[in-house]
Amino acid sequence: MRRMASFRNVPRILIAVLVVVVPGVLAAEGQQGEGSAAGDGPIVITSTWAIQHPAEELRDDNILDPFLLEKFNIQMDWVAQIPHAEAREKLTVMFASEDHPDTLGNHNQLALYQSLGMDGYLVNVIPLLDRVPNYRDFYTDFQWDLTFQALRASNNELYHMPQFRPWSVTAGTVYRKDEFDRLGLQEPATVDELLANLRAIKDAHPDSVPWGNKWGVNQILLPLKMAYQSTEELHVNPFTEELVPYGGITDSMREVIKVMHTMYEEGLIDPEYATVTTTQFEDKIRQDRVYMVAASFVGWTNRFNILNQPTNPDAEWMMSTTVISATGSRAYYPATNGQPWGPAFTNKIDDQTLDRYLEYVDWLGTDEGIDFGNYGVEGETYNVVDGEKVYVDTLDWSDPDKIRPAAIGIIRWMQWSWDGILATYGNNNPVDWHEMITGDPSIKPFRTRYPFLFESDMARDEYSNLAAIIKDTYDQHLGKFITGGLDPYNDGDWNAYLAEMERAGIEKFMEISVERYEQDYR
Repeated sequence: MRRMASFRNVPRILIAVLVVVVPGVLAAEGQQGEGSAAGDGPIVITSTWAIQHPAEELRDDNILDPFLLEKFNIQMDWVAQIPHAEAREKLTVMFASEDHPDTLGNHNQLALYQSLGMDGYLVNVIPLLDRVPNYRDFYTDFQWDLTFQALRASNNELYHMPQFRPWSVTAGTVYRKDEFDRLGLQEPATVDELLANLRAIKDAHPDSVPWGNKWGVNQILLPLKMAYQSTEELHVNPFTEELVPYGGITDSMREVIKVMHTMYEEGLIDPEYATVTTTQFEDKIRQDRVYMVAASFVGWTNRFNILNQPTNPDAEWMMSTTVISATGSRAYYPATNGQPWGPAFTNKIDDQTLDRYLEYVDWLGTDEGIDFGNYGVEGETYNVVDGEKVYVDTLDWSDPDKIRPAAIGIIRWMQWSWDGILATYGNNNPVDWHEMITGDPSIKPFRTRYPFLFESDMARDEYSNLAAIIKDTYDQHLGKFITGGLDPYNDGDWNAYLAEMERAGIEKFMEISVERYEQDYR
């Protein structure tokens, strides 16, 4: 267990740079970090470490700390290791007490970062991009614009450096190919075929949850929304180019909700779909009780095989090669290449410390840096076998029972690579899916996120408050429509819902949404 340095009570201005003379460092030529001038001691940078998954706590024998000291003359002081589930609470307390460090690790806390940035605690990274050309060059201009629009705060500033991921498509369907083959089922290409498959599985396995989930209702809804080219938010239909100010009251979204209602009534989804935990979901995988999942992460086929095969060695999870449609048109949910992982810089970092850290960030965008960020050190954490990089046997991203590469400091704060994906997940499903979708011009990207800018806090607060009321009204009725408190097939129930949305202010909400869309995106 790595011992963490305790927090120190410090003034709000700089605590970052501590110049330490290390015996022997100054004496030997060639031992200076590449980013340091002769005679400089190491720069101490305080930071948090994010624990995104089990077994990712940074170990004492990690490779990152000695590497940063040798190559960049950076001495990292990891002041706290924070599990993902506790990140928002702990970071909030840290900043409220002014005990925050120079930098933050990859905590995936977009809303919190936006709030902290607008309060002056985090640095806007847009002016820093010219200093990290290798990092910026990973993105096309289109990819960067989409990333910036998706992750910026409402004051049009960006308060962390997004992690680049090469795939533009992740959302799809994974299924138990062995059981599909046994039952004579084909990959579903339509909503009717999807329902028929799930019913066949339920008939064969009455105790099953044919369509499993672990992340609430939206995980189940996403492929259905793509099938009907609909969503509850503002969107542009990729085939008709129609602007829909709010999709949650449209006929197409009603069709999506009807399917969800049917799936719930027939036991095709988990009766606890809204609250099911990761542990409960994975237990069902182990018990041969889940056979299809709407996958929003590229590594799930490998993960599910690991979970399933100890109890059923014949289990084989596969990513579907079809896109489900209810209209004859096929759409996909485009993943933003820049994701809300990556470092953030706080108001306690000074220019010299930031310069040194940016040297490291930019180096991570070189071929050498990409290899280090994805694999570590050749001969130590990976080997080259038949021209491919392969982790040593003791390391495995997907298996908590082995050492996770992150635990020894192999980080992907800046970039993932395609071969890194293969090394992580053990199969080409993610690459094949990405290439199939993006290579077919008839399959259109369906963008569902359009963050808006506002000229004043008052205007932003008015919209945010109205949006919260609309979302709460929609969510409440969605739950009732799915579970049978209301019937989406019944016109009276649907019209009563529309009346509630009118009382909640949907007309004003749509008016502001269209106005902001026209200004920000046209």
